[in-house]
Amino acid sequence: MYANQSHHSSLISSGRIIVFLAAGLLLLGIILSLHKSEKGLVQTAGGLDQAAAAVIEIDATQPQSKHDGKLVYVTGRLKTFSPIRDETFALKVNAVRLERHVEMFQWREIEKRRDSRSTNDRSIRRRRKVYHYEKIWSKQLIDSSKFQHAGHDNPTTMPFPIHSVQADVVQLGGFRLSDSLIDQIPPSDPLNFRLEDLSAEIARDAFIHHDAPNQSTRLYWSAGRGRARRDAQIGDARVYFTIRPRTTVSVISQQRGDSLIPFRTAKGTQIDLLSVGTVPPHAMIKQVRRTTTRSAWGDRLIATTVMMVALYLLLRLGSRWINPYAFLTRITELQRWRIAASVAVTLACFCVCSAWVMDHPWYAVSVLAIAVPIIPASVHGIQPRSMSRHSDVSISQVELRKNQAEDRKRRKRKRRRRLVKRRD
Repeated sequence: MYANQSHHSSLISSGRIIVFLAAGLLLLGIILSLHKSEKGLVQTAGGLDQAAAAVIEIDATQPQSKHDGKLVYVTGRLKTFSPIRDETFALKVNAVRLERHVEMFQWREIEKRRDSRSTNDRSIRRRRKVYHYEKIWSKQLIDSSKFQHAGHDNPTTMPFPIHSVQADVVQLGGFRLSDSLIDQIPPSDPLNFRLEDLSAEIARDAFIHHDAPNQSTRLYWSAGRGRARRDAQIGDARVYFTIRPRTTVSVISQQRGDSLIPFRTAKGTQIDLLSVGTVPPHAMIKQVRRTTTRSAWGDRLIATTVMMVALYLLLRLGSRWINPYAFLTRITELQRWRIAASVAVTLACFCVCSAWVMDHPWYAVSVLAIAVPIIPASVHGIQPRSMSRHSDVSISQVELRKNQAEDRKRRKRKRRRRLVKRRD
């Protein structure tokens, strides 16, 4: 009996050591990751400052060799020289890019867990898995070979793959756009089309319904079932198209001959920006700053939360090994979380400060001024819990008694299960 209790206690101690070490490694890793992220943000901010100072506005009509290698700002309407065509559907359109979106009607397996009680002993609960199947439209293939029950087979291939076609040449005035700039053109509303616009082979087994995004045209196709509207069957497909239109855009990029390519600043930041409409260069750079800052605050919040959890685990487990009667072992769980949160925020502020101090010292000093008073203010007023009247009993002995009680309960449950099996 005592050997089993000792073995159980040693397993608990080993588990706590592993969690303690994992929390320490997690804390160190997230600190290094946050510092690296802040250094990248500093580099991006410096690069945007250089871009704002270096960009020049030029006429997009005729490229000039004196601007080669410089960061330029041009605006105008995009143009292509021939329609683009989806060969499978024989659909033609004058646009920068035509994108095909395909979904297939398939089975999906849903797993649920349910509790059931023994008929002989209602206190014994058993968890079992229950599987349900439903039909859905999905852009991805669902592998039915992994389903738990047969009779719900999906096709192994899509009838039409997701596909996009891009114009061979896309120009802004006399400049040719790179693929990275074209990718920044947002898709317009889905394309409206008629069955007469499609190939006869596709149109023979299809009908059109206006239920695509923004109530635009969507094609429903089922092999060998004709044009009549009908309920969908497994393997049917539905398709709609979007285009990237030939619209007015503003571009900040590097001129190289008659092409616009990404520009790299002395800070290492890549500048290759496109906005729809006539947008001034300072507004484009400001928008990039705003997006970068919003993303950085999200990363900081996530990093601070992870640090808080890691610090709580360190406080929860480490303080007992240092001294069972230490201050940190006699505070409430809420107070422990309060200390962990304040230390995590302070560490995050120091990471931000260390990354920004060389390039933006005033920003670093302002962050440091916020971080310094956080810990004293959060710790102020925390009082340890009063010790019980059995103060001579150590915490380790209390834990041993709890473990013994849990062992007794576990043995009772096992005996109860054996009796139920014998009755059955």
